[in-house]
Amino acid sequence: SPLRARLNAVAVRAASVARPSVQSSRSMGMLTARTREATLVCLFFALLTLVLAAPLSLSPATHALPLSADTRLFLWTISWDVEALLHQPLSLFDANIFFPEPRTLAYSEHILGSAVLGAPALLATGNPVLALNVIVLLSCVLSGLGAYVLARELGASVPAALAAGVIFAFGPPRFVRLAQVHLATVQ
Repeated sequence: SPLRARLNAVAVRAASVARPSVQSSRSMGMLTARTREATLVCLFFALLTLVLAAPLSLSPATHALPLSADTRLFLWTISWDVEALLHQPLSLFDANIFFPEPRTLAYSEHILGSAVLGAPALLATGNPVLALNVIVLLSCVLSGLGAYVLARELGASVPAALAAGVIFAFGPPRFVRLAQVHLATVQ
């Protein structure tokens, strides 16, 4: 009867939803393998950053990058960005410099993306040096991870992708410019 055929079709559909197919369990296994691979690679780049960026990475709350005019500007910019984003986001570019000029944050790099990365450290500790160092150290890890993922997507083997990540994250054109946050945070 037509009713019986409909009920059988519904039962078959319900059983297939309740019991994952071989294909979906394979894709779950691939997802787990990819997650495991990404976690291990991220740990690899975090460890490499810890070693190569020492002593900055060993005491990020007290050691600053070379304390130049750029470093002071970036410490102020990160502090201003976080403060303005929290308390006056519509007036973000009306920074507290060059009064009475408007939109003075636009006179230099605003580094808003970097400020978002450093905001949790700044808000938790009130220490802009720590926030700046968190941004710089994270940029190394994320740059290495990003280059690794790109290389893997383009068909590189794991060792070749790791080499690509190390070259991009720690090569002299980027790594020696860590004090220039706007150049270092290219991830």
